Amino acid sequence: ETTGQNWITMPEYFKNNGYFSSGVGKLYHPNLPPQGDPPSWSDVKEYPYYNPSPKGCPNGTAWCSIDPKKYNFSDIEALDEGLRRMHHAKNLSQPFFLGVGFHKPHLPFRSPTGFIEMYPPAVNISTAKNKDFPKGAPTIALNNCL
Repeated sequence: ETTGQNWITMPEYFKNNGYFSSGVGKLYHPNLPPQGDPPSWSDVKEYPYYNPSPKGCPNGTAWCSIDPKKYNFSDIEALDEGLRRMHHAKNLSQPFFLGVGFHKPHLPFRSPTGFIEMYPPAVNISTAKNKDFPKGAPTIALNNCL
């Protein structure tokens, strides 16, 4: 919590106001706030902040088609854990806040086998004719990683 002494997150606000608060998936940038933000969660021992780490593509590229029987998708793991926590929370005698964040769309672009193959090769897809960065757009919006 290097931003300041007096700030609280939205889940911490709910927790402080009588809600069961739990978080799963990409709710924050990794390790910001540190250690998954323990002050925001109601039961950090039984239900700690859970953010499954997305795996890269086996071939090292930015996008790939993978066999879901061999590799896990982090968003499916987050969904399953979110559902487990929702079933827990619905039986509590208090209201609940459940944050479930998904990593996609985000690098690496992993998709189940057969999905990418439904589309033409990237070399056959036309790109925008105007390649200039939009005037007045914030520089943080510029991304040249593909």
